[in-house]
Amino acid sequence: MTPEDLKNEVFVLYKDEHIGKIARHLMSAHASNRIALVTNNTDALCQMVVKANAITIAPDFIVNALSSVYHEHLVTIPLQQLTLDQAILGRITRAGEPVPARVEEFTAKLIGFVDPGLPAP
Repeated sequence: MTPEDLKNEVFVLYKDEHIGKIARHLMSAHASNRIALVTNNTDALCQMVVKANAITIAPDFIVNALSSVYHEHLVTIPLQQLTLDQAILGRITRAGEPVPARVEEFTAKLIGFVDPGLPAP
């Protein structure tokens, strides 16, 4: 789905800066799009989507965690890959102490996920 695919849509959004940026980008193609609700209440968002003909933007882990009551009423559509901002990730460890193996493993997986071309630390 791209910004051009959305016209005359009503958005209900989870209160999150990153989701807000994505929504503004998607809404930018058509002045008729609007945001009706911004909240951290996922139940209210789902009810608006199911009962009020609104759309929302959510990461997979939130959609997968929703009650099964909502799953039968929702249709998920993947978004076109967006490159709005770069994220800077880092880790803080104690000086003079070895980094636990789990932290190293997590860091390597994260780097591989973010950019598969980068070597593991």
